[in-house]
Amino acid sequence: TVCAPDGRPLRSVGTVQDITARREADHEMRLAASVFENSLNAILITDANGRIRKVNRAFVSITGFTAPEVFGCTPALLKSGQHEPEFFEQLWATLLADARWEGELINRCKDGRLISVWESITAVRDPSGAVDYYIGIFSDISEQKASAQRIHQLAYFDVLTGLPNRALLLDRCEQALARAARTGQRLAVMFLDLDRFKHINDSLGHPVGDALLQAVARRLRDTLREPDTIARLGGDEFVVLAESLGTPADAEVVARRI
Repeated sequence: TVCAPDGRPLRSVGTVQDITARREADHEMRLAASVFENSLNAILITDANGRIRKVNRAFVSITGFTAPEVFGCTPALLKSGQHEPEFFEQLWATLLADARWEGELINRCKDGRLISVWESITAVRDPSGAVDYYIGIFSDISEQKASAQRIHQLAYFDVLTGLPNRALLLDRCEQALARAARTGQRLAVMFLDLDRFKHINDSLGHPVGDALLQAVARRLRDTLREPDTIARLGGDEFVVLAESLGTPADAEVVARRI
C-alpha cells in the first residue's frame, strides 16, 4: 500500500494466487490417510527392498506387532514356517511379472498364534518402471476357515465317533472303484454290526452305548491299515472299505483281523 504524507492510502498493489488445486490435494491426502488408518484390513507399505515403512491400526490389531516394532523389518517376521520355499519363489515370480499377487498365507502373530490370511500384494512403480514400493493388504480369515471346517466335519463325518459317514463313504467308494479300474487291483467292502447292542442301551443307558461305539471306532482304526476307510452308517452299523488287495484271500485276512 502506498500512502500520502498525511497517511491517506493512495493505491494498493497485491497478488492473488489460486490455491484450489493445493486445497484439493490436501483434502485427497487427508482422505487417503483416513482410509489407511481406519481400514478393517491390515495394510503394510514397504520400500523397494521390502523394508516396512508404514502399517495401519488393523495390522497392529491382527498381528500384535506395533508400528515401531516392525519399522525397517521385512514381512518375513510374520513367517509361520508352514510354506515351502517354492511357495515364496512362485509368489515373487508372479509379483515381479504381473506387479500383483493374491492368495492365502499362514502368518505367525507376535504371541505365536498362527492365522490364515487372504492377502493381495501390489508393486507400485515410478515413471521409469522401477519398483518404488510394495503395498500389502490382508484380512484374517481364520474364523471363516474354521467355520468351513466345522461345516465339512458335520457334512462328512459322524459326530459321535469322528468316522466318515455315509456320504463320505459313497464318495470314497466311487474313487476306489475308479482306481481299481485303472490299476486292476481289488478292493473289498465289509459290513459289520454289533450283536446285542440294543441290550447295552436298554440296560446300561445310552451314554454307555455311546462310549462303546467310540471304543469300537478306535479299535477299528487301530486294527486296519492307514489307506482303509472305516465309516459309521448309523446305530451300531459300520462299513470297512479295504483297497489295494491282491486276492480275495487278502480280504479274508482283513476280516479275521477285525
